[in-house]
Amino acid sequence: MKPIALFLVFLTCHDVLSSVSDQTSEVGLADIEGVIAGYGDFNSDQATDVFVISKDWATVHVYLWNVRNQKFTKGDATVKSENIVNIVPADFNGDGDMDLLISTESSKKTVISQVYFGNRKSLTKSDDLKIEAKDQPTVFDMNGDYLPDLFGTDLNGNRTYWVYVPTENKNNAHFSTETQETGTDIAIPNSNGFVDATGDLHPDLVVKSIAAEDKGVVFEIWKQNKKDMELAGTLLMFEDKNIEMVGQVSFADIDNDETMDLIVPICLKKDCEHSKIYSHSLSMLNGKFITTWQLLLSNENSDWKFDPETFTKGKIPFMLNFGDFIMDGKIDAVAILQKKDDGTPFAVQLVNQPCSPASHKCNGARSFRIAEIKTKGYPTSVSLMDVYENGALDFMVSYEIKTQKKTIKGMQVLRNDYNSDAAFLKVAVLSGDKTSAKYGSNLAGATVIIQTTDTDDNALVRKATQLSQTAYFSLSLPYVVFGLGRSPNFVEKITVGVCQSDNPKIDRVRTWASIIPNSQVIVIPTPKDSPSDWVTRLLVTPSKILLQTAGVLIGTCLLIAGLILILHIKEKKEDEREKRKEAHKFHFDAL
Repeated sequence: MKPIALFLVFLTCHDVLSSVSDQTSEVGLADIEGVIAGYGDFNSDQATDVFVISKDWATVHVYLWNVRNQKFTKGDATVKSENIVNIVPADFNGDGDMDLLISTESSKKTVISQVYFGNRKSLTKSDDLKIEAKDQPTVFDMNGDYLPDLFGTDLNGNRTYWVYVPTENKNNAHFSTETQETGTDIAIPNSNGFVDATGDLHPDLVVKSIAAEDKGVVFEIWKQNKKDMELAGTLLMFEDKNIEMVGQVSFADIDNDETMDLIVPICLKKDCEHSKIYSHSLSMLNGKFITTWQLLLSNENSDWKFDPETFTKGKIPFMLNFGDFIMDGKIDAVAILQKKDDGTPFAVQLVNQPCSPASHKCNGARSFRIAEIKTKGYPTSVSLMDVYENGALDFMVSYEIKTQKKTIKGMQVLRNDYNSDAAFLKVAVLSGDKTSAKYGSNLAGATVIIQTTDTDDNALVRKATQLSQTAYFSLSLPYVVFGLGRSPNFVEKITVGVCQSDNPKIDRVRTWASIIPNSQVIVIPTPKDSPSDWVTRLLVTPSKILLQTAGVLIGTCLLIAGLILILHIKEKKEDEREKRKEAHKFHFDAL
């Protein structure tokens, strides 16, 4: 049985890898040197565009996706700066057009974050919307006005909210500052998130902090309370004297239990020879977490490890980027790992699978199977994006090729053809006004839950968060994609929750029923405090299953029509034969 099992494992890995094809030239990004920095619909054509930083980290370009030509073309919008360390696409002034927050590192090692207003074609600097802090800010919505606010550590070391204050002239707005009082410091580099951590479908601010007493890692949950934030609970990183470094946190519902999980990579030594990934369910009761830490993956008896330098320095830290690229309903991940023997970086798929009871590499319900993604050069980041707007998450890679004379920074687009027959549901929650032609920009922290049934009539529930993180090139998607497997059943319910209202009697949550699979649902949650008036736009994407079903249906109809025609002709001939017999019989009776 063991050889058969090994063969099946190899076959499965081979299927995952062979389903990826390099389409960089076909989509128009082959000759571009730079680093993938963010995703968003800059020109409001309902297609996701790519923001790219030049190889010298000094210029931001926008490459617009042309749906008809299936290619990226360079847009006119360009921002020149120096030493760019992050960008965040968002609609800061609420005019329905996507703006850009660009963070740069100063000579004093502080981070300067500047807002540039967009108008679908260009970007213009706003001198009033500029902050300087010790680290990159987290973009979230503190007061529920659908306008992005910032959170981070100011130059004095204080936790600070920079709250966007709109004016009649939207381009003359400014940030007001508020201080968050606590006994811990935000971890630098930060990996804060804006996700539903309390189970009410409203996003909460999850902060990774460092305790003042023992320098231990603490995860804090800050919940919206009218126009302020209050501490809802804390989670201590499990005690292990062997832990040397804790990496960037990610958020995903790994086991489909309707609760977001906190995903934490750690190194037991400074060289990361012993690397592990842990998870903790963000399920709380009376302000306390009711579950324990679980081991998702370990490099025990494996040839990979984390790159220690991406835990402590560098513009792009180690990050797990989540998405269901297998489209089987279980959320997977991609990441950059390192070979133990020679330190070579390589991109991998982390395919969600059950944890084997006999395995020493996990101890919870789920784990990951690693499959390498073949890339050019040395990959520096890997993320997921629905390039072709067909519901399949493709692989976006930034890489380096080092020679004696120079270092080439390039991009690679690997098309995902793994499960082209699988159904999906894509959901984007926007800030736009339903009465205007502008759909607006994507809301950070929007929570989406879907309910459906599989082919065996088992109930399935999936939960995901849109734009859960924004700092350090997190490359979070401005939408969520749910894989539905090969089940063409209707999605029974889709529930969307956004940031809370300052009116405690209003719950900004809305549910819709009977959604067609293989479609994109655009949710426009306005008016803000009237969820019953929220609307959706439904864009259906034909799939092979749909086309095959239509073909079978048409063929069946033609077959039935042919049979009816044949029977009709046969019956008509029988009638004519009977008439001739009757006529002949009458003639002889007359004689």
